[in-house]
Amino acid sequence: MEGRDAASQGEPETARRQESQSPFPQAPPGTWQQKLDAFVEPFVIKYLWDPRFAENCAFRGVQTFVVGGAMGFVMGIFFSSLGGPSSMGMPDFEMKGGWKKQTAEHFKHMGRSGVSMMKAFAYVGALYATTECVVEKYRGKSDLMNPLIAGCISGGLLASRAGFTATAMGCGGFAAFSVGIDWLMMENH
Repeated sequence: MEGRDAASQGEPETARRQESQSPFPQAPPGTWQQKLDAFVEPFVIKYLWDPRFAENCAFRGVQTFVVGGAMGFVMGIFFSSLGGPSSMGMPDFEMKGGWKKQTAEHFKHMGRSGVSMMKAFAYVGALYATTECVVEKYRGKSDLMNPLIAGCISGGLLASRAGFTATAMGCGGFAAFSVGIDWLMMENH
């Protein structure tokens, strides 16, 4: 114990302070992992662990894209498994080929449904989250007007290919939905 204390007294104070602040396990000296850690660790600590980084609109959009995509995939699988064969585009009568072929077809359809919903949730979530973040930064406030504006812009963009009437209805519908969800979330806090 005394030998360790004597050795630690000889170390510079900054090295001991950095070692205690590092949230990552230290790699053995002289290895490629230590060289990589020396390059990556300051970046991770400086940017990804900085609370201000999460306030970045691009980060919010990417985060919502990933999380929304994962949630959409799970919901797509869940909802496709609830329906019967006719809801999956299969005839109501028994398919030929036995249970193995039926099971394989059901899993293929579940996968296709999951991927389809994953794309939709990821796209809509990223569009709305990025738009709301930009509106909030522009206005400098966090109130119910932000989801109203962001919902209108997002809904209008999503429905813009179908014409002016659809764009107006998409704007109004998505704005009302966004304000309603935000209002409910504010009421629970």
